[in-house]
Formats: sequence, structure tokens, C-alpha cells
Amino acid sequence: MKSLLKTLAVVAVAVPAVAFAAITGSKHDLSSTNTGVAVHSTGANATDQICIFCHAPHKALSQSLIWNHRAGSVTGFTAGQYTVGGTTLPTTVQAPSMACLNCHDGTVALGDVNSTTVANGGAGIIGVTTVANHTNATGMLIGYALVGNGTSLNGNHPVSIPYAGATYNGIPSGISSGNVTGNYTAVNSSCTGSPSGICITAGANTLPLFKVVGADTGGVECGSCHDVHNKLNNTYFLRVTATGSAICLACHIK
Repeated sequence: MKSLLKTLAVVAVAVPAVAFAAITGSKHDLSSTNTGVAVHSTGANATDQICIFCHAPHKALSQSLIWNHRAGSVTGFTAGQYTVGGTTLPTTVQAPSMACLNCHDGTVALGDVNSTTVANGGAGIIGVTTVANHTNATGMLIGYALVGNGTSLNGNHPVSIPYAGATYNGIPSGISSGNVTGNYTAVNSSCTGSPSGICITAGANTLPLFKVVGADTGGVECGSCHDVHNKLNNTYFLRVTATGSAICLACHIK
């Protein structure tokens, strides 16, 4: 948990200040007032608070990011298989992406928090709507909203992997540094838009790369492509638009 909360700070700080306004009215705004989205707070335990599902000013699970949401029950996700040139690098999902999976693994209710309200700080479950193929009667994500299959992320873009030519969590990329140019966007090693100091620069947008140990030169996590606070105000919280596959072409030169 300590490692998770430490790296969560990297995810949060990576978002520019203007990003925070865009969460209001988005699909991550689960408040009772956001009736424009199917899944929102409802019932006896409903709340009009937006941030409480992840953060609480008092009686949160941890002071770090005043993190409030309880972890999912799956702790052994595998990141999928990353195979290039015959080299397979199986990895374990690291804390930055596990923060996303706390909700998206479908094992814990969206409203399962340590502090349900600012006033009393009591632990409990904030109710949300039951929506076919999205949430069940207990408020857990199901169907379309789930990421992965059981404990495996195969079939999804791998996370917790080193960026091309880089090293992450002590694992070197299966792509030699000499084969990066012309196939992948070069790493910006003096990036002011990423707290790790490394990123991919895609026009006016920054795709942050991550570090979990000091020697890391760049890893890919969910937060590399997705901004939980919805900077660009789009459906999938992408840091770069999907139009014309721009989000893919930001890294992959095709």
C-alpha cells in the first residue's frame, strides 16, 4: 500500500492544474448531481461530492493524496506478454496502474471508501446506479467497464513495461536502443510536464513515463495514455485524441 500511494502521487502530479476542472461532468464524476452519465450516486447513501470516491480531506486511508478508495481484491495481476524479437518480458502490474484497477477489476464497489462524507468520516459504500453491462446491484463495475480477464491483462495494451529502448523496474526493454529511432518516438529525458522528468512529447501534449526505482529510464502505465482528471475532456480520458489514431502514433511511428 505504501508503494501504491507513493506512485499515485506521480499520477496525480502529472496532471496539469487545468485538468482538474474537466473531471466535473465526466464519467469519473460519480456524484448524484451528474445525472448526464448513466452511473452516478443514488439511493440512501447518495452523495453530491465529486472527489470523495478517491479522496477525502479527513479520515482517508492515507495522508498521501488523502487516498480514500479501497483496493480491489486482485493483487496478482499480470501485465500481459510483451514480445519483441523473441524476447518475452512478463511483468507484474505496478502501483500506478493498480490504482486504476482498484475500480476496474470489478472486485470492489465504486463507492467503497474509508470516508463516506466530510462530516462524519465513516467508512462505508456510497451507492451508485445499477446499469446493464456497466455496474451490478452491489455497485461493482461489470462488462464493458472491466479491464483484463480474471488476473490477466492479456488482450489489452501491456502496462508496467519498459518503453522501447528503456528500463523499468529493473527490466530492460526487449527492443535494443539502436532500433528505437524510426519505430518509436524518442524519450524526452528533460520533461517538465512529467514529475518523473521523462515523457513522450506529442505536439502540445505530454505522455508521462514512469519510474518505480531510481535507475528507471521510462515505463508505460495506464496513466501514460489516460488522464483520470480528463484534461482533454473526452470519453476515454485520453491524453492525446484518438482521432486518426493520434494516441497510438504519439509513440509508435507507423
